[in-house]
Amino acid sequence: MLNELLHELGLSKYEIKIYLQLVENGSSLAGTVAEKAKINRRNVYDALNRLSSKGFVSSIVKNNKKYYNPVNPKKILSLYEEKVDLVKNVLPELLAKQSSKSSNREVHVFEGDGGIKTVFTKLFEEKQSLFTLGATGQGLERMPFFFENLLRKEKPKNIKIKELWNYDAVNIHKHQKLFCSENRILPKNFKTSTQIFISGEISVILIWSSIPLAILIIDQEITYGFMNYFNFLWNLSKPI
Repeated sequence: MLNELLHELGLSKYEIKIYLQLVENGSSLAGTVAEKAKINRRNVYDALNRLSSKGFVSSIVKNNKKYYNPVNPKKILSLYEEKVDLVKNVLPELLAKQSSKSSNREVHVFEGDGGIKTVFTKLFEEKQSLFTLGATGQGLERMPFFFENLLRKEKPKNIKIKELWNYDAVNIHKHQKLFCSENRILPKNFKTSTQIFISGEISVILIWSSIPLAILIIDQEITYGFMNYFNFLWNLSKPI
């Protein structure tokens, strides 16, 4: 735990070992540190100089010999707080840069049931109309408790859900009751092995397999194209 903390504060493996040796043994010559830490003396000198520049070590010359001293371990807390303050100071600038690039396309790939849960949570967090093309009912069959909880927590009462179902889909009426969705059946000769979900600027391409795969795309133009495709097929499909 201590080593991990020091690493998070920017210390290398050698620097951590040397600093802890100094904390344990107190003021020491570089040669003594090298011997106890079992590190090459040249590497010890380099590491001590870096520790000094980072504020972890001070030095004093006595009888023409240079002794190295660890700073009070409480210094670690102040260094950590300085890093937190630094992050707070630059965070607005980072967010502004991210915002300025928000029009750029983003593509994320998710695998497994956990990844699919992340995708659907993201879709419902949009709190916008949701459109599904190629619905199969496999999601509700595979993760019923997840979807029930998600809808209870995330789905606003006024959100509109429209779904185009494959002809051989399962759980349509159970799905319709749970999601309060408007549903239509795709023509019998039209069947897709992938599902497409559209909400706001988000499009998701989902493949249900032993390890499900979802590709989440954030792009206004792509969403617009999928919506045109959805509306075209909606007009060709039969209401349930």
